[in-house]
Amino acid sequence: KIPAEFTVSASTNRKCFVRTSMGYSEEASPVMSQIPIHRFRESSLVAATDQVAVEEPLEIRLGVDHQGTRLYRSLAVTMRTPGDDEDLATGFLITESIVHRPADIAAVEPWGLPNVVRVDLAAGVTV
Repeated sequence: KIPAEFTVSASTNRKCFVRTSMGYSEEASPVMSQIPIHRFRESSLVAATDQVAVEEPLEIRLGVDHQGTRLYRSLAVTMRTPGDDEDLATGFLITESIVHRPADIAAVEPWGLPNVVRVDLAAGVTV
């Protein structure tokens, strides 16, 4: 179980869902974050902040037809900066030769959980 104060987000068109004790709330996707750092300047440490890219896991689930039933299996988990998750999943499937052309993919959409995207293969496509 994730503590309420721990933030989990998933990108959906530059929006994300943040877990709170009351469920999930939607807010702007944090692609950059400010972190405290110390810089070494003229023989001393100086407190400062720096911007870093946010990196989060993305699970890609694959949907295939099996004996008339749509089955979903976790295919991969990759790290990414939130945003454009559907394009990332499509490109992943093509570059890894899981599908051979864009027409092999019927739909790509968020699964409904943070950091999960579902890819439905077109009818008749096997992997």
